[in-house]
Amino acid sequence: MTTPKGLVLAAALFSCAGTAMAQDAAEVQIVTQAGKPVIVRRHVDLAPGCDAAMPQIAITQPPMHGTAEVKPNRFVLSEAFLGARTKECGGREVDGAAIWYTPAAGYHGADAIAWTTTYRGGHRSATGTHTAHITVQ
Repeated sequence: MTTPKGLVLAAALFSCAGTAMAQDAAEVQIVTQAGKPVIVRRHVDLAPGCDAAMPQIAITQPPMHGTAEVKPNRFVLSEAFLGARTKECGGREVDGAAIWYTPAAGYHGADAIAWTTTYRGGHRSATGTHTAHITVQ
């Protein structure tokens, strides 16, 4: 994913582990329990002045053993989410988007989702391509 001069950010937050990944990671690993929906990744289109909006997200490879949905998501920007580039935005509640994965009933095993995210960032556009590898226990 390209991040022009720190104007646009996306981050991965694993709801199962509660830990943050580097914001520019193109691939994420997720573990969830059978039948339990999980947030795969959160995204926010962040412009100068900490103005936030929901980016455009398109699922390009739906999961084979469950469903993937993009839903509006309100969350607080943490330093782990933002990194060092825009610490002044830390602690702000923003409107972004979350990608939710729900495994098919009774399914156990591997699954995957791919998506693209387009950000406007206030002045520029950038598109990122992402993949989540999911293990359903």
